[in-house]
Amino acid sequence: MKNKILNFLIYGFGQSINILGPLLIVPFIIAICNEDGLGKVGISFSLSLIFCCIIDYSSTIIGTKNTSINRDNVEILRNLFCDFFLTKLLILSILIALLIFGVYSIPYLQQEKTLFLLIIPLLIAQLFNINWILQGLEKFKLIAIFNVLSKGSYILLVFLLINKKQDYIWVNFFLGISNLFFNIIASIYIIKKLNINLKSFSIQNSIKLLKSDFRICASEFCLAIYQFFPIIIVGYLVGNTGAGIFKIIEQIISVFRTYIFMFFNFSYPTICFDLEKDSNKGYKTWLVYHTGNTIIIAFGCLFIYFIKDYVFDFFRVSNELLPTLNSLLKIGIFIPIIISISQAFRQLLLGKEIIKPYTMIIYASTIINIVLIYLLTKVFELKGVLFATIIIEFLVIFSFAYFIKKNNKYQTVL
Repeated sequence: MKNKILNFLIYGFGQSINILGPLLIVPFIIAICNEDGLGKVGISFSLSLIFCCIIDYSSTIIGTKNTSINRDNVEILRNLFCDFFLTKLLILSILIALLIFGVYSIPYLQQEKTLFLLIIPLLIAQLFNINWILQGLEKFKLIAIFNVLSKGSYILLVFLLINKKQDYIWVNFFLGISNLFFNIIASIYIIKKLNINLKSFSIQNSIKLLKSDFRICASEFCLAIYQFFPIIIVGYLVGNTGAGIFKIIEQIISVFRTYIFMFFNFSYPTICFDLEKDSNKGYKTWLVYHTGNTIIIAFGCLFIYFIKDYVFDFFRVSNELLPTLNSLLKIGIFIPIIISISQAFRQLLLGKEIIKPYTMIIYASTIINIVLIYLLTKVFELKGVLFATIIIEFLVIFSFAYFIKKNNKYQTVL
């Protein structure tokens, strides 16, 4: 247990820059580029995150789980790395071609052609992102070191080189080149550790991986759409300034979301390993982890709500926007608590490989979420996005719980 706590603290320290970085950069962008510039950065960044999720394919779920289970078998680890790398390379090539085509053919993207083309380094960096295998091996110290270095470089570049209102186009580019540099170094480390050479790669195995893991990848893509597409809809319906206002609320929620996914990634290998060895032990571990985590999230949300005036001052928002932001935060502050519960059930479904029901839930919730966001934003404007998110998260929780209950091994405890 001491090692687990120490690993979590190390991993948490490394991931904390994912929380602190945006908190430093968002007020700075607002001050230099205004809410309009922030909205444009947020829209392009959300698109890059959706693409990055596709590039990852099933590596963060299936790859991490198989790494955790086979952590002592170098041959299997070598094959996992090579198969996923080639698969990601194929997907990356297709996505870059689609992005370039879209930028020159879709009017919405044409308006900010340079902004969207400059996310390409972010996509290339994702090819070399090996956090999935490091998490499976529980090399949290290495993850922390590489993450601090890459995000630290990104923050430094933004503060040094973003000087004019038009410079918003470079924000995501700086993140991309920072990630790319340190992800390549991390990949070289793994290549040497696993003694990988060109003969280790097999295009046939990558094609098999594309076919076998398509269902889980499609669900993760839908999950990315579910998480990152709302700001794109907001930008389309309300405009870039509205997207900027929403980005401020989203950034507050994202502090908790980042922590929740950090906790998910940290605990996932342990949960998978325990469930594989002893289902009852794995379930108890899951219950203890996520009960404590949800309580922490709830107290954190309560604290943020009580200091909301200081939070808005920190983001340097104009006084005329404060009533709007206050009304949005009253709704949005509950979202992290609900997300922590839904992610807990998601982890258990994935850990027990209850894949078909999981993918059905993700597909359905994504479609309903997009429709709800569009309709409710038309009626309630920015509040509609938050209402839609809360409704869908509750539906997801109840659906996950139903299929876990339906699984024979948990009928007596849920």
